[in-house]
Amino acid sequence: GINAEYMGIVVGDTHGQLADVLWILQENGLPNPTGAKYLFNGDFVDRGEYGMEIMMILLVFKLLYPTSVYLNRGNHETEQVSSYYGFSEELRRKCGSPMMFDLFIVLFRHLPLASVIQNYALVLHGGLFRFDGVRVDHIRTIPISTDTPPKPQTYEEKLLFDLLWNDPQPIPGRQGALRGGDSIKFGPDVTEKFLSENGLKMIIRSHEVPSTKRGYEVLHGGKLITVFSASNYCGCQANQGGVMVFNRDMKYSFHEHWAPPLADFAKQSTSAPNNELVRSASLKKAEMNVVEHIRTMVCLQQQDLYSYFAALDRKGTGKVPVDNFLQGIQTIAKLVIPLQPYLPHLVTVENGQVDYLSFLEQFQVAVVDGKYSRLLQAVQQRVHDAILRADLSLREMVSLFNHKGDGLVDIDQVERAMLKLKLDVTRAQIKVLLRGLNAHDGRVDVFSFLSSLQCDVRCGSSVTLDGEGQKALTRLASLVWRHRKRLVESFEEFDVSGDGRLQYAEFVRSMKKLISDANEPPIADEVLNKVAQAVDSNQSGAIDYLEFVDAFTIDDEATSKPLELVVQHILMTLYQHKYSLRQAFDSMDRDRDGVLSLYEFREGLLALNALVPETWRVSTADINIVADVVDVNGDGCINWEEFLEAFKLVPPGCDSKTMSSPPSKLKRNNALARSKTMPPSVANSTSPYGNGEGMVVPPPALRSQVIRKTSYNYEQGSPTWSQIPHI
Repeated sequence: GINAEYMGIVVGDTHGQLADVLWILQENGLPNPTGAKYLFNGDFVDRGEYGMEIMMILLVFKLLYPTSVYLNRGNHETEQVSSYYGFSEELRRKCGSPMMFDLFIVLFRHLPLASVIQNYALVLHGGLFRFDGVRVDHIRTIPISTDTPPKPQTYEEKLLFDLLWNDPQPIPGRQGALRGGDSIKFGPDVTEKFLSENGLKMIIRSHEVPSTKRGYEVLHGGKLITVFSASNYCGCQANQGGVMVFNRDMKYSFHEHWAPPLADFAKQSTSAPNNELVRSASLKKAEMNVVEHIRTMVCLQQQDLYSYFAALDRKGTGKVPVDNFLQGIQTIAKLVIPLQPYLPHLVTVENGQVDYLSFLEQFQVAVVDGKYSRLLQAVQQRVHDAILRADLSLREMVSLFNHKGDGLVDIDQVERAMLKLKLDVTRAQIKVLLRGLNAHDGRVDVFSFLSSLQCDVRCGSSVTLDGEGQKALTRLASLVWRHRKRLVESFEEFDVSGDGRLQYAEFVRSMKKLISDANEPPIADEVLNKVAQAVDSNQSGAIDYLEFVDAFTIDDEATSKPLELVVQHILMTLYQHKYSLRQAFDSMDRDRDGVLSLYEFREGLLALNALVPETWRVSTADINIVADVVDVNGDGCINWEEFLEAFKLVPPGCDSKTMSSPPSKLKRNNALARSKTMPPSVANSTSPYGNGEGMVVPPPALRSQVIRKTSYNYEQGSPTWSQIPHI
């Protein structure tokens, strides 16, 4: 229970970890006017699964005992951040409507930015400011309902950004922070000067896991304290959670914990669990969570890691020394946790070397049943058919991709060839394709490259073979391979005229010779002519080299791998940026029904593609293919929420082509969907609370009920926690 001498409790980040909130309330007492009084210092939501439940608990107590619960705003209580880090998605999943998220954003914008305890301590979420001479009164001038801009411009915007985002550092002065953007780190001299100018003794903040892995950290000579309440943050940080407790004489102590599993609270046990046993069990689970976190970060940085390791692998062995491997993962994936303890869970080390190619290739993204194969076939067909349309002889085809004449293809030559073919393929995709062919120094044999573009002959031909024709084609494919020559050598041998194409007569004559040499039963000329017509998929009257490869390449992993990697590149781009896509689609979804027109969907993908780094960029043509594949019903409407839910990381050892996803629980309004088949300039919003700009805002009556800015005092005779009014 609560000690009668306690004045109040400062709680740091909880980040959707409901077990920590329940433990803190259980151990320190529920908020009430004569007992425990709490100040929750922001970041209630995101990362964890129970942001909504935490907010409901805090808001109920705020309404019930307004002088016993105070809520400061954190950097995650903003629309942009909570859309990206999970709260928006959580509310959609639990409430089935985006309206609840809109209401929470209105609430967040009305939360105080800081609180002052007894003219003793300033409590804010992030840190102090980039400017000298800031007074508490300046914080009061920050306009209510202001969102945090990623690049603040005005003085007030910069104050807002700093107090939500900045971090302390042990050295004097100010410098840029690792968080990036506009954030900074500030030293003990900045803290000392601010406290002196404002007549305060201490800064209390949250915002980051203490470097000590404790629930708190004392910095800047005891004048700045970090309080962090989410134990084993994100299931992988192995930190304790903590709260800062003040008594009536403004003396303080720290209470630390390791929250038990959430299920334990349902048992309603009156005895406290053995914290060490709970911690030990949680640490075992945390170890595997760390491994999954590492894998996720590696997956998201896959392309840059390929480039990093390939530069070190000068002999093209596909392996690097283990020290280089660890350094690469640590640097490129931007991991702050030590990797050495988790190495056995990630790779096998042989003779001090790590097979980085096998390691990186295991990271794949799966998409809902059936769509992967259709996407693969569509991407494959696009490149393949463009070459067929060019109707090139063997010499012309080789010259197109290898104008240097050295028999090797590199990224520059392929890019040049794609331009000549008017094929929309990005440099990043070409690089992935060549890597799939195990290109050493970025170069690969031209015929291996052409073979990688092969497509099932039955996909492109307008001539359908009957049962007898299919059997004949199968027999001929076996004979061609038993010919014991590379396909290009067989093609040149069969091309008696030397024009770089196989006329039907040449094809029939060559196949008859193969059958005769193998002492196999003959195939009728009529059937062989039918096979020749089927192999000639563009129906030009002759079989070119790529058509020959299509017909007689036996499918295997090595052949299909390059284009599968290109498709994986597309899927990985969508997966890595799905939160950005969620924000874009959400802003375009004027009806708030989770459905976009095909036009809007493509525009969102194109907008994202223009902003991502070159290593992740996909072609406009492939974006169109993705849109067509996703439009399963062919009605010109895309359930964008279902689309984003369909992407998942594939566990090592699983096949991304066969993984299935559970059916979406999202409902689709077909009537509204049909109204969306026109461009945004034509479609009208049907939302009852639309503001005319495609944005949904709460109705006036509801807006007036949102928690207002207020300054509360305790009952007379009790020390005062005065919140800074207005913010």
